[in-house]
Amino acid sequence: MEVYVDDIMVKGKQRSDHIRNLAETFNILRRYKMKLNPTKCTFGVSSGRFLGYLVTQRGIEAHPKQMQAIIEMKSPTTLKEIQSLTGRAAALNHFLSRSTNRCKPFFKAIKRAQRDKWDEECEKAFQDLKNYLTPPPLLSKPEAAEDLYIYLAVSETYTLTQVPRADNAHADALAGLGSALDHQFKRSIPVEYLDKPSIEMESIAEVSQVSVTPTWQSSIIDYLVNGTLPTERLESRNLQIKSARYYMWNGILVRRSYTGPYLRCLAPPDDLKVLSSIHEGICGNHSGGRSLAQKALNAGYYWPTMHQDAKELVQKYDRCQRYKPVPALPVKAIIPPNIIVPSINTLLPSVE
Repeated sequence: MEVYVDDIMVKGKQRSDHIRNLAETFNILRRYKMKLNPTKCTFGVSSGRFLGYLVTQRGIEAHPKQMQAIIEMKSPTTLKEIQSLTGRAAALNHFLSRSTNRCKPFFKAIKRAQRDKWDEECEKAFQDLKNYLTPPPLLSKPEAAEDLYIYLAVSETYTLTQVPRADNAHADALAGLGSALDHQFKRSIPVEYLDKPSIEMESIAEVSQVSVTPTWQSSIIDYLVNGTLPTERLESRNLQIKSARYYMWNGILVRRSYTGPYLRCLAPPDDLKVLSSIHEGICGNHSGGRSLAQKALNAGYYWPTMHQDAKELVQKYDRCQRYKPVPALPVKAIIPPNIIVPSINTLLPSVE
């Protein structure tokens, strides 16, 4: 089985192994609760196109269209056509043995001046590439005890020079001294056993019991688990009505929801940790208080003061306050001035 970004290919050499391989693959998918789209699945095929290549019983072959694009291509005459040829050859790099040497004349032609780009060397390499691709190349899995040939392209040349022993007396003396020390001295690691610690141990302080501060869950959990109710009748009635929306699951208080999923109840400091993770975590977008509280609800968490806590958290966050939108409205309401419109009597001249 080979897994890619969003594709899975299950293959085998024998037809009888196909069912067993599929069963093993489905068991892995069920274990991790993954699902497949039946409309995009194909079973029991002997060959097919996968990630741009042809997968057959013989091995992996290049797509015929990619090879035909080079075989039917005319000899390049411009820089753009040479670059197109090198791009097509790069797509078949896995299927070309010694691809660097085969495409080296093409890269030389690109680096030359504007004149005489395509010469006889480029044309010969181009025809050799076409002849090499005429029988489709194949990538196959190596068999046991099969000879493997490795091609190494070396771009630098190194020269080995023999140094006479008379000119290398210092290094020869160091080598002789090292070999002599190995025979005369034996390496040993000393081991010492201590009956008591070499340093004085600090006295361990006595552990004192710390009182747990009651939270908003305490009375509800005490009623659901032990059936304990307050002594006052009104408080007892209110607790019974409130507890009807809660239940215990593996020691965790869960709140029932009418429309959405059931919510896990949190108490300090877990509630603030959840808000901080949603607000400034990996997928956090530093949203406002109301949106932050709604995201916590959608994630499956609840506590009574979550809206107020989300609002206070956003107000305390420095970057949210520094880069928040600045309102353009005035602080106080604008009071329009009283404009006195002159009456018609003051505009007309008086007649006596």
